[in-house]
Amino acid sequence: MPLCSAILKKIKQISPRRYLMFLLHVTFEVKEGKREELLKKLSELQVAEKTRKEKGNYDYTYFLPVDGRNIVFLTELWESREDQQIHLQSEHIKAWAAVKGDYVENTTLKMYDGAAEVD
Repeated sequence: MPLCSAILKKIKQISPRRYLMFLLHVTFEVKEGKREELLKKLSELQVAEKTRKEKGNYDYTYFLPVDGRNIVFLTELWESREDQQIHLQSEHIKAWAAVKGDYVENTTLKMYDGAAEVD
């Protein structure tokens, strides 16, 4: 089952109403030779684990390109933009923001509003 379908199935189990969700796709261009250090730091800060417990978060997952490039992709799926904005004020995200520049050269952020489910 594709990842998005699995997430949607999980959401439907939580509540049968149809959601207009908020999706972020973040691309971190990592400094040369820093990708493993970055992943270790994210793990130490427990960014993903803590975020997944936040109100309104349905998914927070890192992906690595199979070709080994110095890039880390992040997908975030939220019930609403408001929930995601509250997330930005959390202590673990503030801690991540304080050290991000040690590992990341550039960040690209794409935001998407979900459409109502189409039957």
